[in-house]
Amino acid sequence: MDFADKLTEMFFSALPSIIVGLMFVLGAFAAVFLARRVVRKMQFGEDSRRRIQQAWSEVEQHVADGDETHLRMAIIKADAVLDMALQAKMFPGRSLNDRLKFASHKYRNLKKVRWAHGLRNTLAHEPMKQLTRRDGRGAIASFREALKELGAL
Repeated sequence: MDFADKLTEMFFSALPSIIVGLMFVLGAFAAVFLARRVVRKMQFGEDSRRRIQQAWSEVEQHVADGDETHLRMAIIKADAVLDMALQAKMFPGRSLNDRLKFASHKYRNLKKVRWAHGLRNTLAHEPMKQLTRRDGRGAIASFREALKELGAL
């Protein structure tokens, strides 16, 4: 066996390792590329942030008006604003409750807003239910904190 044959044999025996190595490097580049795209999608664009902040100012106006009817409207609107923020961050789910479940894995403090969402559902489905000022303001505070944690406010 001459030198050229040995060289050819070494090349072909190393070829699978070279191919596997290249596939690994390409896979790593693809994973980084996809991860960067996902992270970018999970950040608010200026248009989304502006819409969310504008909607939140409407919530604050209802709270400032002060009576029970306006506070109810503020809670229902705040719930919708939170849903808008979670959708803008591309959290999956068919409802706000579903999106909250997914988002709570990344944002641990979102679990605290679930009671405010439950209060919203009660108010929406039981129109005769009394809303105390304390519960109303507590719910609004929970929605505000959740939106701050998401980076929307």
